[in-house]
This record gives sequence, structure tokens and C-alpha cells, in this order.
Amino acid sequence: MGRQTARTYIKYRKGSKVPEYDRDVPADVRHIVNKAKWKKSLRGLSLDAANAEARRLASEHDQIIAAARSKTPLPSHPLGTDAIDLAGGIGDLLQWFNRRAIDAAWLRQEAESMREFVASDGPSDEVPDPDWAASHTAALDAERHQINRQLARDAAHFRALGKTPDDLRKSRLHAAADVIEANPRDRDEITLGGVLEEWKTASKASATEQYEYPVKLFEELHGALPVKDITAVHVLEFRNALMKMPPASGGKFDGMTMQQIIQKAEAEGLKPLMASTSSKHFRCLKTIFAFALEDLFVTADVAAGIRFRGAKGKHAEAKKQKRRTFHPNEMKKLFAGAENHKWRDAEENIWFLRLLTWSGARPEELAQLSSDDLVKSAGHLCLDIHDLGENHSKNESSIRRVPVHPELLRLGFEDFVKAAGNQTYLFSTLKRDGRGRLYSAMQRRLSALIDGKVSKDPRLVPYSLRHGFKDALRLVPGYDREVAEMIMGHSNPRHQTGRGYGTEQIVVMAELLAKADPFDKRRVVSEFEEEEEQIAGTLDDLDGEVEG
Repeated sequence: MGRQTARTYIKYRKGSKVPEYDRDVPADVRHIVNKAKWKKSLRGLSLDAANAEARRLASEHDQIIAAARSKTPLPSHPLGTDAIDLAGGIGDLLQWFNRRAIDAAWLRQEAESMREFVASDGPSDEVPDPDWAASHTAALDAERHQINRQLARDAAHFRALGKTPDDLRKSRLHAAADVIEANPRDRDEITLGGVLEEWKTASKASATEQYEYPVKLFEELHGALPVKDITAVHVLEFRNALMKMPPASGGKFDGMTMQQIIQKAEAEGLKPLMASTSSKHFRCLKTIFAFALEDLFVTADVAAGIRFRGAKGKHAEAKKQKRRTFHPNEMKKLFAGAENHKWRDAEENIWFLRLLTWSGARPEELAQLSSDDLVKSAGHLCLDIHDLGENHSKNESSIRRVPVHPELLRLGFEDFVKAAGNQTYLFSTLKRDGRGRLYSAMQRRLSALIDGKVSKDPRLVPYSLRHGFKDALRLVPGYDREVAEMIMGHSNPRHQTGRGYGTEQIVVMAELLAKADPFDKRRVVSEFEEEEEQIAGTLDDLDGEVEG
């Protein structure tokens, strides 16, 4: 081998520019680790990304060495080792874990049956000798206890990887789910992903994707480190990397790590995320770090003193970061373009556009609708927006029934729903992206329509239609803000959730909604910030890069 960089164990073969992670396993632990060297090619990564990946591997291998030297048995699949790969992947390792859990349950049942048989009043020639039975059940119990000790140790690692009992039961790994449920997390080994799962359980948040995404990116950048080993420098490096991330809608980066996405963005000159979006991701991440301290997984919140700094620019540039609604004349151009557009899935696309225009619902809420979600309530046909099954909601207030606008009924919405039949979703061409969302493909279609038929103004986005409808509600004589918030699914101290909507609420919503016209010439263009998610436990930003 040729030269080697300090501490990261990156080496280059003689005459090659391809970096490799190359580290010798210390001689005193080779018999435990069962290998003499760790090697991994870092081909295709930029120098910064290769260094980050090498640091992640080095940290994981440091933990393995420390565990081996502590004279405590290494887990069967310690985080970061290639034992998962040797097992055929995490799925195969979980199958093995499930089989071992089944073995332990069978041993317990056999021992219990033997004890019951010995204590029975059966014929003497059939009941086993008590001494033999005692030694046999002792052997069964000893084997079961050995398996259970291993399962308890491994359960902590599976939970640290974010594997919950519900996830395992969905995969029909019921025995593994029972073991993980019965064994608490190892607080010394829990990762940020594991803390996220604990936060989800404690907070009972209904819309968790906004938190899962930045945690996923963080662990792609730094690896699944124990949260107690994460430093402020790790958080600072993540913040700086996040500012380089391009928009990932539409699944165009599916299967790529954060480092690979950034490298591709830099090579192709892709624009980064809007500052409001990347700032939101960072606040979500800080919420999980704050919870880690609150629940005593750590003794200090290493993210608390790190502030997100958006790129500074001129007023005109800052203005572009905002969104705006469509002018009524632009609405006409949009719908004329949609009617004449040569879409492959024209009917679905036009109906999605109509619903987004005349309902005020969020795009993802519409993407999740099925034919069963058109229900009659208080004499009105309503959209039933819920979080049942695989559906997700932003918060409790977004779970609601919204009367269908008369214009949608006039255009034949009921016929469109009937034609969908027993399809899982009304918009059957939409598939879940890497973040589990259905709207991504429709967002691309509508964005292309807006750019091609209306304007290339970056402030005009499909979401502008929702805000245009909100403005149209304000123009209705006798406008009631609280009723409008119920329609839009906004939080209100006196409106806890749409689950309890009764006849009165449906009727008043229907009255207001029926008079709202997004094509009303009186409606003027308004600007709005990208809708912020409600961040539980949002921290106050502190001055300085890293304080203390």
C-alpha cells in the first residue's frame, strides 16, 4: 500500500487515486473479532465524503476493540461490524433472531410440560423418573437462559437500530417482537435513531416523518453512533452539510446517501434546499437531541448551542425564498393548460388539481384519499381526512371531515370516485417515495405544468393553490376564522381535533366553503412562508456557532 492519512485509516494503493479504508485489527483482540484487518473501498466519494465515511468506520471499530478488551462478550451483531452483511443483511439477521426467540419459547414449554408430567398421577411406568426429569429440565432451562441472555443483549442493538415491536410484527416476526418489547434499550449503546423511537413513543406524535428524515441523514453522514458519543462537532458538520442538500422530492435520490446526494448536487450545480426547509429539518433534529437530555440518555444537549445560519443575500434574493398565491388570471391559464396538456394520466392529474384548488386540503392529504374516504355527514358529502392504516396526518387538528365544494360535485367528482372502485387510493398512479409519501410524483407533474403553462416564477408552487383557497375563504361575507381553520386543518386552542366533528360544525363549514371562489377577481396575490410543521420542544436559537 502507498500513503496513509492520519486517524481516518484512509490509504491509497500505489499508483491509484481511489481511497480505501484500511485498518489492522489489534493482535490482542483478533481471536475475538475473528479477522486481522478491516478494509472497505471508498470509490466514488469525494475527499470530504471519504473522510467522513472513514471516521464513521473508525468510530465503530474503536467500539468493537473496546468491547473485546473489556472481557465482556461482543454482541452477535455489534453496530457497525460486517456481521450483518455476513448474515445476509439486517432482514436475515432478524429472521435468525426470531428463530432463536422461538427456540427459547419451545425450551420453556418443554421444561414446563416435563414438570407437569412428573407431578401428574399417571401410571408409574409412564411417568419419568423424578431425578432424570430434574436433570433434563435443568438442561433445558440452562440452554433457554443462555439463549435469553444473548437475545436480551442483541435486543438492545436491534432497538438502537430503530427496530420496534410493531415493525417486527408487521413483518410477522412475532417472537422477535416479544423479546424486544420485554427488553429495555441499552442506554449506553442507544443511537440517535433509537432516541427518535423513544421520542415517538413518549410524544405520541402523529406526523413523525419530518423528524425521521433529518435523523436518517445525520446517521448517513456520521454512522449510527451511540448518542452519548455524539459531539457538537458532529452536529455542526451535519448543519453545514444540510445547507448543501438539494431538494429531494420525486424520489430522484432514492437509494443514495447524504454524502452521495451532496456530491451529485455539487457536480451538477443543483441549487440547495430553501433556507426555510433546511432550517426546519435542523430544528426537528434539535428536538430529538433535547429529548435525549430530557430522558437522561445523555448528560448534555450538544445541539443546543448550534444555530442554523441561512445564506445571506440581497432583499430580492430573500424574497424568492417566499411563496406566493396565483392571481385569478394565472388560475385561468393554469386550468386551460391542464385541460389541453397531453398527460399520460390526465384524468387523475386534473382531478388532483381541482381538489387542491377547491378543498384547501394539503397535497399529501389528497394523495392518501381512497373511495371509502368520500362519506356523508350531516347531509353533506365530505372528504374524510384521517390517519388510519398507512395514512399520515400532520397533527391532531388535521384529522377532519371537510365538505366537498359544490363546484367539485358539479364537475363530476362522485363519478370519479365511483370509477376508482376498490383501488387502494383514488390516485392510483402515485407510489410512495423513499420517505413514504405519495404526493411526490404529482408534485413533479403539477410543477412542470405551472412552469410550462403559467410562469417560471419560483414562488409559484402547487402548494400556492391551498393558500389561494385560504385567501378566498377570507373574502366570503361573514367570514369566521375559526370555521376556516377547521376547513384548513389548522391548530386552534378551542379546536383540538376533527375526530369529534358533529352536525353543527359540518353545516357551518359547508356554508362558508360553498361561497369561497379561488377565481374571484377580488382576490389579490399574497405571499406566504413555507408552511412550518409544529415542532414539539423547539429550542431557542443561541448566538454563536458552538457555545461552551
